[in-house]
Amino acid sequence: MNRTHLEHVVAALLIMVAAWGLLALLGIPAGHWAGAFAGVFFFVGREYTQGERNLAHVESVHLTHLRWYDGLRFWRWTPDGRLDLLLPLVVCLVAALLVQLLL
Repeated sequence: MNRTHLEHVVAALLIMVAAWGLLALLGIPAGHWAGAFAGVFFFVGREYTQGERNLAHVESVHLTHLRWYDGLRFWRWTPDGRLDLLLPLVVCLVAALLVQLLL
């Protein structure tokens, strides 16, 4: 585990709390789940993009020559990229479950 994994966890939790707070101000229930999804899907998009770029670099092709789903091939991501997605996913889901149980 390196520093970026911790940074991604903190960023995902901040996104979760910000979305939850905004939805709570609007009176929308279950904002903690929406916040958790926002925090996770931010990093899904980020890792998708990095997966595409790495694949284009490895195969020596331009990004326009890749299919739309090539970035979703997570088995071709680096182990660091997988952890950059997996750790925020687990932490946000655990946080949302804890909020659900405690509130």
